[in-house]
Amino acid sequence: MHLFTHTKPSPLLTRAAIAAAVMLAWSAPAYAYLDPATGSVLLQGLLAGIAGLMVVLRLYWGRLKAFFRRCLGRQPIDPAIVEKGKQ
Repeated sequence: MHLFTHTKPSPLLTRAAIAAAVMLAWSAPAYAYLDPATGSVLLQGLLAGIAGLMVVLRLYWGRLKAFFRRCLGRQPIDPAIVEKGKQ
């Protein structure tokens, strides 16, 4: 099954796309001012993204290791052997 089975877009979607294109084509320059707080917001967003990536990696670390072991052809460690070594 293909993702796009419709060959003809709806008239509402077509009209919305045309309206958006017209608005973007005839927009005036904003001459916006970026104050110093903008840089701190961008930095905060970057740090939040890095922290989020670290949390995701921590949550899926075992699956990630198993995936790379399979890709590299190494066999995963048998949990029974690991438990025996801890005793």
